[in-house]
Amino acid sequence: MGLGQGLGMWALVSLFVGIADSYFGWAQIYKIDYARTFAYLGALVYWTITFWLPEPERKPLSPEMRDYLLALHEKVSYDLSTVRSARNSR
Repeated sequence: MGLGQGLGMWALVSLFVGIADSYFGWAQIYKIDYARTFAYLGALVYWTITFWLPEPERKPLSPEMRDYLLALHEKVSYDLSTVRSARNSR
C-alpha cells in the first residue's frame, strides 16, 4: 500500500508539472520541473519510513470471507483444469 501511495503522489505532481509546462510553458521560466524531482525524493523518503516501520497487524478474516475465498479457489482450480485439458486435447 505504501508503494502505491508514494508512487501515486509522485505521479500527481508529475501530472500537474506536465500540465503547467504544456499549457503555460512554465518549466523554462520558473524551473517548475524541479518539483517532479523533489516529489520523487519525497516519495523515496516516504517509502524508506513506511517500509522501515513494522507492518500493522491484520484483522482476522470473517468466516463468510474465508468460505468465499475457499469457494473461489476451488472454482479457479476447476477452471484452470478445464482450460488445461482443452489445450492438451488440441
